Amino acid sequence: METIFESKFVTAFFDQKQGLMVDVWHNTTDRMTNDECWAILKSWSHFPETYQPSCILIDSREMLFVLTPDMHEWIAEHITQPSVSFGLKKMATLLPISMFEQVSMHQAVREVTEERGLQNRIFEDEAKAKEWLLSE
Repeated sequence: METIFESKFVTAFFDQKQGLMVDVWHNTTDRMTNDECWAILKSWSHFPETYQPSCILIDSREMLFVLTPDMHEWIAEHITQPSVSFGLKKMATLLPISMFEQVSMHQAVREVTEERGLQNRIFEDEAKAKEWLLSE
């Protein structure tokens, strides 16, 4: 698995053989500003075309930042929709412990599930999430 992005808030990996992209959000997100989050999201806008993942695992278990509604919309339009057009089939999300952040992630997942042809599930267990993502 290759590291394709790294900051103090999140690390993104890509396994080309499996077509698996993994985003691991860190607990340092408790100090992340909206501008810093926007900078990360915008720097990822080339990911759909560059990596063309078939499945994505979003590990937000340690995420302590609440995505704003406009961030959800931007992710759906600029990352999820292009990813689906480049072959994304499945997305799994590992939820954060905090209830407030869980609500935010549920909202993001709901927006993403509106995309056609994309299977999306929420998990508490990383091994089960990866097993589902990599199954036929």
